[in-house]
Amino acid sequence: MVFNIHDIFSKNTLAQDANVKKIISEQTAQWSTIMEKQRKEEWDLLKNQTQNSRDELKRLIEIVQATQIKQLQAKHDKLVHIIYLFCYTSLLLQRFEK
Repeated sequence: MVFNIHDIFSKNTLAQDANVKKIISEQTAQWSTIMEKQRKEEWDLLKNQTQNSRDELKRLIEIVQATQIKQLQAKHDKLVHIIYLFCYTSLLLQRFEK
């Protein structure tokens, strides 16, 4: 019996071989599993990064808000003091004008 090397390794022969089909099926399943695992890990990583960024942004916003409240309180206190001095000065002037 004479074997032609081209017939043994031809595409049709390999495509019909049950062992080759089984190996291809197993490798395809492994590849799909690996890709799904990678997508899930990437999603989890992005989700964690987003959550961490959100937490940091919230912390920074709270710091800025507290600073702004202190600044507003200081301006308010200064304005109240100026109004008090103005009223006090006005009362004194009215007394001396009489």
